[in-house]
Amino acid sequence: SSYDAQTVARREHIEKLKADIRSLDEGNRRLEAGSLERAPLGQQVSGRTAVERRYINGLILRGRHILILLDVSASMLHEDLVAILRLRNQDDAHKRAAAKWRRAVAIVDWLMSQIPAASGYQVLTFNTQAQPLVPGGWLAGSDTAARARGMQALETLVPADGTSLYNAFAAARALSPQPDQIVLITDGLPTQGKTRGLRRYVNSAERMRLFDEALSQLPEHVPIDSVLLPMQGDLQAAHRFWHLSRVTDGTLLMPSKDWP
Repeated sequence: SSYDAQTVARREHIEKLKADIRSLDEGNRRLEAGSLERAPLGQQVSGRTAVERRYINGLILRGRHILILLDVSASMLHEDLVAILRLRNQDDAHKRAAAKWRRAVAIVDWLMSQIPAASGYQVLTFNTQAQPLVPGGWLAGSDTAARARGMQALETLVPADGTSLYNAFAAARALSPQPDQIVLITDGLPTQGKTRGLRRYVNSAERMRLFDEALSQLPEHVPIDSVLLPMQGDLQAAHRFWHLSRVTDGTLLMPSKDWP
């Protein structure tokens, strides 16, 4: 009968949906299993005993002089502006414990663990000005003591003030020898140029102009790998940093909140 035919068709449809769900679940399990890889020997993250950790796909440290640029402006405390304003009134311990900042610290830790032994590296922190995390020139990738000093120094930092990509890129250009790979960890477009402007607040169009102005200070022919921890509402940041990585033969990464 017509009723029996509809019932059979409905059951077949339900069974097909169940099969599709099982297929999706199986695919998810394969992806989750594939996202964890064993860390090569000698490349464990500081202070961790886990044998497995998550990798960022597409980011390969291959330069002979690798520069890590870490944004330490106040916006690195949180992705939400209201939450940043609240955190700015907290003590330094609360600021250092902010989840977004802890992610940035962990990313630097991971990157330093990936520096080839034969390469040199340096970490420059920047907000309105730029300065080395560990004073001196290029550090040897094989120097575990220098890496430990870097992590100790990083744990003392407190994100504060505005963001000048102009001064960060100018500091990169001033290094000798100049870097042949730059990894930039930031969360959005800059809020000032070489010096603080007259206006207290800058709009989106002004921040895009400041970004474009900062590009004039970059060393030439250097790949820029950008790790973006985006601010809510900073809609132009991803496009600008994607274009920067594209034209310099670098990579733009926006890692999930559970990495690393």
